[in-house]
Amino acid sequence: MPGKLIRTLYHFCWYSLAAVIILAAVSITLLRMALPDIGIYREDIQVWISDYMGYPVEIHDINADWEGWIPNLYLDDIRVINERTGQPLISFDQASVTLDLVSSIRRREFIPHRIRVSGLDLSLVRFADGSVSLIRAGEDAHTVPEKSRKNELGQWFRKQKRIEINTVSVNWLDLQKDLHPVRFTNASIMIHSDGDRMQVTGSASTDQHHEPAKFEYALDIHGHMHTTDWSGQIYITADRIDPGYWSDYFRLDKVRFGNTPGKIELWSEWKQAKLVRLDGQVDYNKLDIQDYLFEHIVGEVRLSRNRNDDWLVNLNLQEFTTPEGSWPGITAEIDIPSDNLTMERRLQAHISYVKLDDVYNLLGNSEILDRFGLTNYSIGGELNELNLITDLAADGENFWIDTGVNHLVLNDENGLQVSGISGHLSAENGKGLFYLNSDKAEFGLTGYYDQPLWFYNARGTIDWKTDGDKINIRTDAIRANTSDFRFNLLTTVEIHRDGEPYLDLLANISPVRVESILDYLPQSGTEEIGEWMKNSILGGRLLKTDIVLRGPVSAFPFSNNEGLFQLITQIENSTLEYDPEWPPIDN
Repeated sequence: MPGKLIRTLYHFCWYSLAAVIILAAVSITLLRMALPDIGIYREDIQVWISDYMGYPVEIHDINADWEGWIPNLYLDDIRVINERTGQPLISFDQASVTLDLVSSIRRREFIPHRIRVSGLDLSLVRFADGSVSLIRAGEDAHTVPEKSRKNELGQWFRKQKRIEINTVSVNWLDLQKDLHPVRFTNASIMIHSDGDRMQVTGSASTDQHHEPAKFEYALDIHGHMHTTDWSGQIYITADRIDPGYWSDYFRLDKVRFGNTPGKIELWSEWKQAKLVRLDGQVDYNKLDIQDYLFEHIVGEVRLSRNRNDDWLVNLNLQEFTTPEGSWPGITAEIDIPSDNLTMERRLQAHISYVKLDDVYNLLGNSEILDRFGLTNYSIGGELNELNLITDLAADGENFWIDTGVNHLVLNDENGLQVSGISGHLSAENGKGLFYLNSDKAEFGLTGYYDQPLWFYNARGTIDWKTDGDKINIRTDAIRANTSDFRFNLLTTVEIHRDGEPYLDLLANISPVRVESILDYLPQSGTEEIGEWMKNSILGGRLLKTDIVLRGPVSAFPFSNNEGLFQLITQIENSTLEYDPEWPPIDN
């Protein structure tokens, strides 16, 4: 009895499967027979494609073929009709429809699996309130009233559950920031939509200045973009991006870029039609900024908006190579008020490392050096853990800076040469303090020294303060060594904006051989003193030396009593030949 039941069940399953196979084969055969004469079903096809797209459709020509077991329909000259006006809403050159074979057999009618259309030209507009709308190519976006932004064309796109559009041309117009329009060509668009959520992927290219850039993108949007009530994520990757062409889109229109292409990736998050976060990666070779060529830049950037609408920028550069060499890995954090995303407003920043040679070369043709009185200087060295608050629109009068300084180099057009200065700098609004901590520093002044002077283990403080049209600089117990002696230095310098520096200096020098001290006397203005010491003080040591210098620098050594210059010393084991007509004095 059980064996008979099993045999009966086996035959039933086998015959049922055979019947399904035969029925499917017959259905497919009938479908294949129907496809060559597909044109006679034009009205039916227009109806179900209209149902699929949600709008009436007119089709000029229909053809069909098979790809393996998958049937395809090919449509030419398709027009989507506006039900309200009866006029074409949008037109496509061609379309292909991949049929859902199983559903078509089961329901005994053509059921589309996917629709691909091609040949479309339109404009995508971002209005001043952040809303985004589609309009027909050639339509003036400035004349579109707010109530018309929820237009039939945008509604049609939102109703497409699954559609692929190729060979698309899109004009991007940003009226919110009044940016230059961009035309994208050879674009492809894949749309998945369920009404409140729209997912779009695709690719495009644009010509830029010299060569096309290639884009790939993905959008996941919730809400209705024709209003400000939309949020979502947008991803863009682009190759051969010309920064000069896109500088105004990144609020860098005041920066001059060369036409060097690179690669970027951007992930952005939007809430209520406002950008709230942007993560990016950049990779550029030979990037030209302000006519200064950066060899290689690879890094990441993040912009995030806080509850006060301020922007926090985080920068992480893994590779940064310039003509001056490679920088170490750099991190930076910059806080920018919401309405100040420009290079001419107040900003707050922390930067882990800065190479001053590159910054000086980059700013060489800008107004910033002039604002800080550095136009006539060349600057080099390094800054570490730089903290900065500044208002670049305030002519250099509103800033605060705190940073470590390594190997500072400062040269001017009058022959001043300073290098190897290290320490810590803190300054704000016309005053500052520098803690000197240099193991080896160089000082030179053309016309005063044939060779630069070297100083070792220099320690002390230097502070300055502006007072009206003058600057007061003071050193407090600067201590340093040379290869011949140690010294302590107290100095006050008063510099008038339209005048010359006034110097008040007191120096104390440790014991030193007489012949060695001559190398440290400036050649200009002290020739007679140096010659007399060389010929009159023979051998021995200066045990204790004090130098006093007070007066205008240009009048040194004050031959006409414009100031005071004194050298007071004790000498041992020396022979003094004060005058050729006097007898020498030994010991």
